[in-house]
Amino acid sequence: MNRSKLILVTAFALLCAPFSVLSADGSYALINANLFDGVDDDITENATVFVKDGLIERIESGDVNVPKNYTIVDVEGNFLMPGMIDAHTHIDTVERAKRALDSGITTVRSASVSAFQDVALRELVRTGKLAGPEVVAAGVYVT
Repeated sequence: MNRSKLILVTAFALLCAPFSVLSADGSYALINANLFDGVDDDITENATVFVKDGLIERIESGDVNVPKNYTIVDVEGNFLMPGMIDAHTHIDTVERAKRALDSGITTVRSASVSAFQDVALRELVRTGKLAGPEVVAAGVYVT
């Protein structure tokens, strides 16, 4: 698979990272996608992913009729897949949160930090003040 053509998508990453011009509000149809759903062993070609108010509503393949109230986004044959989870990270800066999200990481489990930075990042993301991965925060180191 050509890595430069890989677009990592979940509802959250879709709206915050690769398609930052899209709002979390509204209805979008991502057309002409090659979809890896994380369940099947194959790629669904020519998939259409319907996103409504920031959540994936449904996925169809082949010739699909897109309702008029959906904004069409042609992903031009790029690959879509669910977001990934980093289950052991020491995420402590806004830059690291942005890098994780831009890399397709949509959930992180903090393995502790020095001064509750992961808790602060979690709250910034939860309140919509920061586009970042969902943070399962551990807080400070326990040794």
